[in-house]
Amino acid sequence: MEKHVSEKIVEEIKTIREKILESVDRIDADRILKKNLYLGCAFNSNIESFIEDSVNGIVQASIETHFGNFFEKIVIEVLDTRIISIKKDKKQSKTGTRGVDIDCEIDGERCLISVKSSSNTLNSSSGSAQVKDFNTAVNIISGHGKLPCLKKIMGICCGPPSTSYRSKTSDVQLVGRHFWTFITKEENFYLELCGHLRTGSEEFGEELINRRKKLIEKVIDEFYILFHGVRKEDLWETAIIYSYSIKKRNNKSKSSSRKKPRKKTGYLF
Repeated sequence: MEKHVSEKIVEEIKTIREKILESVDRIDADRILKKNLYLGCAFNSNIESFIEDSVNGIVQASIETHFGNFFEKIVIEVLDTRIISIKKDKKQSKTGTRGVDIDCEIDGERCLISVKSSSNTLNSSSGSAQVKDFNTAVNIISGHGKLPCLKKIMGICCGPPSTSYRSKTSDVQLVGRHFWTFITKEENFYLELCGHLRTGSEEFGEELINRRKKLIEKVIDEFYILFHGVRKEDLWETAIIYSYSIKKRNNKSKSSSRKKPRKKTGYLF
């Protein structure tokens, strides 16, 4: 693995960990009360266990969200000088379609690559959209002159290694080790990637456990301050009523922020 790639991996994962810890610190009782309280009422023996499950769920979702774009950044770093253009944002890209992440040259072939973290991110609707995005990009690029070769590639970074030609979404679908080997020409890149990801993981894991534990205790305290004096058997119903008031306040603040000032017409009404 080239040095600039390994440094990028360590740098990106460090940033992701910092963002995760910051997001954990922002969780409060109101955030928990916006969850499905009926679900908690049905499957949790008490409020405390519901709060703990909810906090763990929010933290896990935060980890997956922040980690979502990691692989794309590493693929871009790997391809480096072979890249012709990359996606600028979710709405627009230099290739002319938001679904194609990278336009590059590999082994003398012009390649359009859509990077996915795992096959779980693909479903029938996203697959149809991907086909459309690929075709749009091909039409735009073809309009700039005749191309010697243009290959549409679905690169899935994590999963059992496989290569599928003429899949439903692309010319080639490469999964796991096969994708990493294709873009790096290194047989063991996928293992080295794992090694660099472990840098600092032990310290981060301990810190996350400590913060999560303190957070659960803090939210439970906030919860009982909110519902001080409420009988234990009435807690769920009271919490549901309160959660509705949170939603109403949020909707009211959104509508007031969108409300345009009334024009002065000279009339009283």
